[in-house]
Amino acid sequence: MANPQTFVKDGGVWRAILEASVKDGGVWRDTFETFVKDGGVWRLVAIPVFSITITANQTNYNLRTVLLGAPHFWDGTTIVLVELTINAGVTIGSATAGATAALDFGAGNPAGMLVILVNNGRIQGRGGAGGGGGSAQPHVANNGGVGGLGGTALRMRGTEATVTNGSGEIFGGGGGGGGGGAWSEHSDPGEEPISHHPRGGGGAGGGRGTNNSSAGGGGSASGGDTNQPGSSGAAGGSGGPGGGGNGGNFPLDKRGGKGGTGGAAGGGGATGQTAVGTLGTGDFKGTGGGGGGGGNAVTKDGATLTFVSGGGSPQLLGAIV
Repeated sequence: MANPQTFVKDGGVWRAILEASVKDGGVWRDTFETFVKDGGVWRLVAIPVFSITITANQTNYNLRTVLLGAPHFWDGTTIVLVELTINAGVTIGSATAGATAALDFGAGNPAGMLVILVNNGRIQGRGGAGGGGGSAQPHVANNGGVGGLGGTALRMRGTEATVTNGSGEIFGGGGGGGGGGAWSEHSDPGEEPISHHPRGGGGAGGGRGTNNSSAGGGGSASGGDTNQPGSSGAAGGSGGPGGGGNGGNFPLDKRGGKGGTGGAAGGGGATGQTAVGTLGTGDFKGTGGGGGGGGNAVTKDGATLTFVSGGGSPQLLGAIV
């Protein structure tokens, strides 16, 4: 839906009015909406414009909440035009992976509202958590845990936007890797005394994203004659994903599986490794957990999205849905 504009003739040139004010009791006051009477009908000819520049790093920035508060005091229902600029060197991040976006336009905005976003910094979802390594006991070898979903960078909530992203970045969070499967070894038939050797799976790496995504812990090993837990994975950060930890008894030929590496920006995490070794009588092995899916670069929620620049790789990483 197009927003109405008002023009005035200034020195023979028609110029668009971006802000309208009226003089009330000797004081000029901004108007939320301006109407003129045309053929006996009042028609909307101007809408308010809010200009916001983000100059410092932010976490889970909700545009609607900002507009409702000081100094804007928007009423939440009037159609507005928002000029939102993110300065170079500024990161808008998220403390939560999954559907919680780094930059959220907010729910409940009126139809016809338009956001003109100029991104010179980075909008980045949080990386998904790495899956834990499978645990092991005598006669039990559990599968590795599944990696968490990467977080969304920008969520529009049905609000129309035009985005200039030529010198900026919009990155979905990477998915967490899957944990490695565990191994449980039983002594060979006829061997005395009977022995058990549990080996935990390696923890997975966290996906790339803001606020250091969680790494998966190494799988425990207990109840056996020798117990070898898996190693933890590494957390993911804004610059890259974390790697997976080794399984217990690494690098021998019967061991827990290695945890999967976390996903790159907007990409899925790697599947964890199934426990390594040929099964004998009384042996058990767990499979690796699946990697978490990558986070969206943009979730439109049915809105119209227009990119002036930077609407593809490498400025934009992750899906637009």
